[in-house]
Amino acid sequence: MTEFVTPASVAVSGGHVPPGGTTGQVVSKLSATDFDTGWVTVTGSGGAVTGASGDEVIITGGGPAPTGGYELWVDLSAPPAVTGGTSAVSLTRVTGDWIIPLGQAVVNNMFANSGVMYVAPWIADATFMTTDVACVMNTAVANVLFRGVIYSDTGGGWPNALLFDTGQLSFNGTVGTQSVTGSVSFTAGQVYWLGGVSQNGVTAQPRGIGTSCTIPIALRETISTPPPGISSTGGVGVLTGSVTGVPPSTWPALGPGNAHIAVNVPVIVLRVA
Repeated sequence: MTEFVTPASVAVSGGHVPPGGTTGQVVSKLSATDFDTGWVTVTGSGGAVTGASGDEVIITGGGPAPTGGYELWVDLSAPPAVTGGTSAVSLTRVTGDWIIPLGQAVVNNMFANSGVMYVAPWIADATFMTTDVACVMNTAVANVLFRGVIYSDTGGGWPNALLFDTGQLSFNGTVGTQSVTGSVSFTAGQVYWLGGVSQNGVTAQPRGIGTSCTIPIALRETISTPPPGISSTGGVGVLTGSVTGVPPSTWPALGPGNAHIAVNVPVIVLRVA
């Protein structure tokens, strides 16, 4: 019996590539038939893939589809926007839930001096709106007027624009939670600053987040000779003084009386819309 062979079948069956081809081409199956191979030019390109956010781009090449070649599907969905320092981990918040953004589980008293506004950073873990914003008082003190605040971030780890002010909440010799209606929009991955200020000349004792809590952005910490406005001990957040009425619409720049702090910071509680 005589068996007829072709140069291509001999080359492939012997573990070699078929003859011919040019620089940059690859060997590809041209059909389901044994040894039916040949040199093809890959039409897809490596490196960056462009397209609109949310597109699925198909890169094809390697011969006549569908019997030859390949398809590479690339999902160009964009991640959540990030401002001020970290990749977003986006959760889904349940409508009606009350959440404590700073996550402090232990009830800590803090001593909020009158006129001193304390805030701490929070990287939002979900994109959501609020219906209510609340402050919590741990210890009954007469004549306390306390207001909660929420600020945006500059994009560089410092408070920026005032997003929400609860107004003065009267905790005259009382403890517990007081809330106000408020619609605040949070975006997963962005940094926000939450806290509050006691007014009316009284040192309040609200619930606070402790200095032992991990804050997920870098703060300027202990240094031997701090420049003006920087605490030599570093701390959990930042403060600014002399806030006796409506909080400033823009947080003051770093400087004397506006520093990182090493004390507890008032807890703000949010209700999810």
